[in-house]
Amino acid sequence: MVLAYWGDLRDEATLARQLGTKRYGTPMTAVTRLALRHRYEVQLTSLTDTLLQTYLDRSVPVLARVWTAMLPDCDVVSSHVLVVVGYDEGGVYVNDPAFDAYPLHVPWAAFLAAWAEFDETAVIVTKTGVSR
Repeated sequence: MVLAYWGDLRDEATLARQLGTKRYGTPMTAVTRLALRHRYEVQLTSLTDTLLQTYLDRSVPVLARVWTAMLPDCDVVSSHVLVVVGYDEGGVYVNDPAFDAYPLHVPWAAFLAAWAEFDETAVIVTKTGVSR
């Protein structure tokens, strides 16, 4: 979803193969390796909610690693990565192909609790040479 935002329209199966996705998921470091080969800048970091909002204010989606048990209406409890695409005073808007419809609004308290389980780990992917 983040690569599609930057105009890279590889289908999910191709991307999963290139990332080395396993049945249980994709290692976050694989995103770094793939993105660097395809002219993306990648930052794997920990963010505060204020820094998250700064990226979103600049229209840069953020991959956030979360523990799904903290999220409302989640059927599967696991480590998971969501694409955070926006926010308002009530919460964040996230995209995930696992959802029936998106963006999904997640209340701040639930999102921050789920994100804190992984030290607010985030991946920021930007197109090389594009400033936001």
